[in-house]
Amino acid sequence: MGRAVRFCVATLEPMYTASLRPLRYLQLVVAHGSFRAAGLAAGISQPAISQAMQRLEREWCIPLFEKEGRRKRPTAQALRVLDRLAEIGNALESLATQPADDCAERATATAPSTSTLTVGMAPAAAALYGPVIEEIWRSHHPEGKLQVINSHSEDMLAALDRSEIDLVIAPQSSSRPSAGRATQSLHAATPVLCARAGHPLTRATSLAQVVGAGWAVESDDGAGATVIREALRARRLPLPGVRVECSDYPALFDVVARSDLLCVVPHPVLLPCDDPPRIVPLRIQDPLPHYDVSVSWQVLPRRKVAAAVMAIIRVLTALPSHMH
Repeated sequence: MGRAVRFCVATLEPMYTASLRPLRYLQLVVAHGSFRAAGLAAGISQPAISQAMQRLEREWCIPLFEKEGRRKRPTAQALRVLDRLAEIGNALESLATQPADDCAERATATAPSTSTLTVGMAPAAAALYGPVIEEIWRSHHPEGKLQVINSHSEDMLAALDRSEIDLVIAPQSSSRPSAGRATQSLHAATPVLCARAGHPLTRATSLAQVVGAGWAVESDDGAGATVIREALRARRLPLPGVRVECSDYPALFDVVARSDLLCVVPHPVLLPCDDPPRIVPLRIQDPLPHYDVSVSWQVLPRRKVAAAVMAIIRVLTALPSHMH
């Protein structure tokens, strides 16, 4: 029986590959963000990619993409298609590699899932999206493990390309994504400058008024330090004096609450909910750099977590803007 299954899959492989070729092109457009880049990755022309996508839209009577600047943003329907495609591909892979007896044993197994979903997120992203991700993951794998890690954006994306991470939520990278990676924008970060309650600079309204202040940062090359450096550099003001570098935000807030140092919070959601407040935002009128935060995932996620990953993507990209 096992040989028969493998024989059938091998016999149907050319037909399977040809019939699903437009779906492979769909994967490449989502991963690369444009028809042109998808064509280069597939080794065919841009018009061929465009025609394949138009044919799919006509056959299914659904829109697959929305324009977002020069990028092609997949619709919720397109993401559902990729979800189903991942399930089909994984099912075929399982049939081709597992003997029939093993398949029967797995179908009757009652052991709970011990799958692990690994997500790379900065602290602000974890606060914004962590509960949603955990809820969706738990609905797919009640006994599974959710692992959240935090590192530099480029390091997490590199780990994603090596299949060491399943999802990354981080500032958009300027480097060209790999062929197997898809990316969707989630929100624009809105950093704020903060000080302890009662600090003399709490009445400051311009960056020029805080030039002489000392700063505490969560990391010397992290989001906070980068924001204040870019803001001061843009106005041709002296760069900030970083006096303290902390390992995490609770430690950062504790230092700022007990000193005259200022800090930058990448997103207001990270501010501690103290009553009365120990840390307060400054009312600076000068613009601060904003940066886009995106979710990235493998176009074909790992088989055990594929359904959960695509469900998470659908929910995150559909969240209303006030949730960010």
